[in-house]
Amino acid sequence: MNKQAPPTKALSRALFFGVVVLVGISGRLCAQPTNTTSFDLGVLPTNGSIMISESTNAVFVTITNYDAFTNITVTGDFDSQTNISFLDDGQPPDTQEANGTFSARLIVPLLTTPTTLRLTLVASGELPPTEPPQDPLPPPVVQQERVDYIVLPRPSNDKFTNAYRIPAMGGLLLSSNTYASMEAGEPRHGKVPSADASVWWNWSAGTNGNVLADLAGSSFDGVLAVYQGTSVSNLVEVKSGTNDVVNKLRAHVNFVAQKGITYRIAVAGFDTNATGDVRLRVVPAAYPDTNGPLVSIRTPASESLVTSELVQFAGAAKERLDTETGVERVILQVNNDTNTLVARGTTDWDAVVTLPVGTNLVRARAIDYAGNMGPPAAVVVRYINPINDLFERAILLEDVGGIETADNTHATKELNEPFHAENEGGCSIWYAWRAPRSGELFLTTEGSSCDTLLALYVGTRLDNLQEVNSNDEQFPGSGYSGFLHKVVANQLYYIAVDGFGGQTGQLVLSYSFNTTEVFYSLEILSSMGGTVSPPAGLYSENEQLLMVALPARSFEFVRWEDATGGPLSIENPFPIVMDRNRKIAARFQVKEYTETFRSGDLAKLAWATSSHAPWTVQSVAGQFAARSGAITHGQSTSLILVTNTYAGFGSVDCMTSSEEGWDRLEFYVNGALLGRWSGEQGWESFMFTVPEGPTAFEWRYVKDNNFSAGLDAVFVDNVYLPLDPPLPPATRPSLELRFLANQVAQIILVGQHNVS
Repeated sequence: MNKQAPPTKALSRALFFGVVVLVGISGRLCAQPTNTTSFDLGVLPTNGSIMISESTNAVFVTITNYDAFTNITVTGDFDSQTNISFLDDGQPPDTQEANGTFSARLIVPLLTTPTTLRLTLVASGELPPTEPPQDPLPPPVVQQERVDYIVLPRPSNDKFTNAYRIPAMGGLLLSSNTYASMEAGEPRHGKVPSADASVWWNWSAGTNGNVLADLAGSSFDGVLAVYQGTSVSNLVEVKSGTNDVVNKLRAHVNFVAQKGITYRIAVAGFDTNATGDVRLRVVPAAYPDTNGPLVSIRTPASESLVTSELVQFAGAAKERLDTETGVERVILQVNNDTNTLVARGTTDWDAVVTLPVGTNLVRARAIDYAGNMGPPAAVVVRYINPINDLFERAILLEDVGGIETADNTHATKELNEPFHAENEGGCSIWYAWRAPRSGELFLTTEGSSCDTLLALYVGTRLDNLQEVNSNDEQFPGSGYSGFLHKVVANQLYYIAVDGFGGQTGQLVLSYSFNTTEVFYSLEILSSMGGTVSPPAGLYSENEQLLMVALPARSFEFVRWEDATGGPLSIENPFPIVMDRNRKIAARFQVKEYTETFRSGDLAKLAWATSSHAPWTVQSVAGQFAARSGAITHGQSTSLILVTNTYAGFGSVDCMTSSEEGWDRLEFYVNGALLGRWSGEQGWESFMFTVPEGPTAFEWRYVKDNNFSAGLDAVFVDNVYLPLDPPLPPATRPSLELRFLANQVAQIILVGQHNVS
């Protein structure tokens, strides 16, 4: 087309809800070298911009080297729209004719999910003629540009006909009016001329009566309207409302609902900028929420003492009535700090609060979705750092060695507190330690971040402390303190750590104790049938012990033995002196057997035996006993008892007359081999532990593949198993006062074990 070179200008445009505002500033471009091989294109909205479903959008294509071409045309394809003409004719949306900016309107289709749509632009133009004319004429310049737009859907309930349905009992509805529109013929809700971006719900009341609809908790200033009608064109308002400025509440209405009537509820923004999250409540028999919710603090308890600035608080919050808006958040305030902390959660909430040193009043308040703030819950929490600043709060060190760290930045010096290591200090902390035995205690503050003082005291109060050792520098120039001091068994010592001249920082106290006493070991040898007290371990030289043997049920004490099995004493209790390493055992025996086979058969208990070679009861050496069945080489025969037992000890007498080392008597409990005997062996008592519950006992005679010896048999007698019989009558307890060496008195109470 023929034209005069128009003045160029800078453009500034913004896209908002499908409306483009174009601002032009007259003037000429700065002189630039003219490009005649391609178009310098700019597109508004730019690549990646957002468009809204079912919206009409103005698009501008600016060619900045417009003067270099003639007969320029711009066309585009967008979704199903093809050959869209972009014109520079001054007609809307174009703002000025022949200025190098071409415009057109794009119609975005209905989309229900975010989608990317592409605009494909084709610009063509000719180079102006030259003098003399070129031969042949240069070809036209054709250039393609692609611009992608992100299309976002409108809310599903944007239109009246797509309204969401609310249950008859009402409830809480969460939605959004972002990118919502106003339909043709839709009323101006609440008679607000600027109302825009509406979304819709339908509700039919289950009963007659008062109903509350409100927008408490919505993120924007809204308009709420309730209608009757079947389309946007014939709606009759029932009730409408906007923000309740007097009570500082979001829009709400109360109306009298009739059962079975369908009510149309619209939520719109007060103006085009009022969009966001919708929180709509429809609640029968309710009124606007003007009460603040209640809150409680479960932990920490009031008057708590903490040693860390970070303290975990937790509690609960709730509305007073079920029909109220609900707790939106819980906030915490420390002392009079204007900054508040929002807790995590509402019904059950928690938060980590940073406390300053000292006594703190921590208050929690709950705020509901209507903006109501409830009464505070408060606790007093004392953050003491360090906790052992005061002598009376000295930390008790309970081990024989360890490392303690503390920060004395907030520590103080008390009235009547002595100078430690002959220096005024000023920021001391205290520890206490009780010597378990006589020995040597080593203390050092090596690793501390400041120059330290260290002192060791005995006493009960600051005004009666007696220094037993102190140190400023462990060695000259070290900057830390330390010493080794002899301590007395069971003496309580106090340790003070301070900073030289009141210096503060991270203090480190390392301590280690070594005894100078002599110890001997007491070893308790295995004692089936009971237990022994005191336990095995190390005891001080010449320490006097009273050994007590406690028989298990159905057992009785026999004697004390040494490591060789030699008898020591039949006294129980039995006093000993730890003047050497000792090994001692208590021997017990069964008082009454479970099975003696004196009935002459296996009928007393539920015995089972091999069917092809059963065990029998015979008289052996003047006593009845169970004898293994007659088997040949490579065979075995078993005597088995499966019964319920309680945890304890068992006992059995065994005798063998067989080929030694080859033909064996084996004893199993629940499949585990506990004993094995062979050869010519007389009666021998064998004791073993028994578990609780169903237990299988098996005595098995096993022969190898050749040879026999003796009677080729094994024998079992005097079986005791803890089958949980009734407890025998309680033994009458006795009390005895006994004097040992060195004027040591012991009180001995003797009664039946496990009977109170």
